[in-house]
Amino acid sequence: MVLLKPRGGFRPRAASVVRLLSALAAVSALSCVTGNAASDGEASCAELGSGIFRDSAELGHYRVVSPNGRESFRVGDTMKVVVASGINDSEALIELAVTVNGAIKHVVLPGLPPKSVDTHSKCRIAFQIPDSLGSGFDSRFSLVSDSVRIKISWYNHDTYRDYSDGYFRITQ
Repeated sequence: MVLLKPRGGFRPRAASVVRLLSALAAVSALSCVTGNAASDGEASCAELGSGIFRDSAELGHYRVVSPNGRESFRVGDTMKVVVASGINDSEALIELAVTVNGAIKHVVLPGLPPKSVDTHSKCRIAFQIPDSLGSGFDSRFSLVSDSVRIKISWYNHDTYRDYSDGYFRITQ
């Protein structure tokens, strides 16, 4: 990673530097593998996106293939996520929807950009499950929960979306 110093310099606040360093440490501890490569017997990203399917909104734009409910993961495990998008849709936001103290918090999957992902070329995402993540400017929260789902939605347009069909669990 290369950090550029703007002309004229700047003096970041100590709290900003600490948050940045914490975020960089968290990202460097994650491993994220994305891509189009399918294992034997698996459909490619293009094949997954070529079909017509119904999503949570009954519109057929996006689909969570896996995990799709009832799975159990532990902090430190590798979670493999597979998503699909319709033929005319590809730019998507892929998030964990975690129920924390009765509220649902959404956070982008570890290792993915905070903006859209082209699901026609990156439909498989694998990452090591951290114990906690932060959502935007919110404070960090634990991912340990009995009520976690994957959410895929059209970037900047939540109308077109899909969730895992059921909840899965993340434990210590």
